[in-house]
Amino acid sequence: MIASQAASEAELTATVARMEARLSASQFWSLYRTLALRFENDLSASPRDTALAKSAALMLLQAVSDLKPAVGSLERGSEYYTAEGCFITELANTPDDPEASIALARVAHGVTTRWHRLIGTAERYVIIEGRGRVEIGDLPAQEVAAGDVVLIPPLCRQRITNVGAEDLTFLAICTPRFEQRNYEDVEKP
Repeated sequence: MIASQAASEAELTATVARMEARLSASQFWSLYRTLALRFENDLSASPRDTALAKSAALMLLQAVSDLKPAVGSLERGSEYYTAEGCFITELANTPDDPEASIALARVAHGVTTRWHRLIGTAERYVIIEGRGRVEIGDLPAQEVAAGDVVLIPPLCRQRITNVGAEDLTFLAICTPRFEQRNYEDVEKP
């Protein structure tokens, strides 16, 4: 057991060194060094835990540093209806940017979406226009309107009702990006 733990610690240390070398030329190197010094000096962690913390920070910063500047265009007419009960227009959802996705959601007057949850994905609603009643987890239902932000952790059941006279529209921002395989309908029959 001790020999295999030493080998895994050595492998972890080597992996961290390779990741550090890859990130060293990026704009995030100084941020990483600040975090690494904190892990090493301030947290009183074991060498293995320090290496794990460094590894996690490196993975996050590498993902961010891999992003390339881009401008996307709204594809008019790309809105589609979902079984959940709302209309979706994907604004940004590609494997090239796995850390987040953004969709424009639209719920018609009087409609309540189905109870559902996302596995391994957090979601944020940024209400753009209209009025709604959001239900998340075990919280009591709450009215939302333009400018409100709703935070929905992974695995938290959710639904929203349009209680206004016009369409309820909001941005649905998922981290990491939304993938259909992470969607689970939890509506009770």
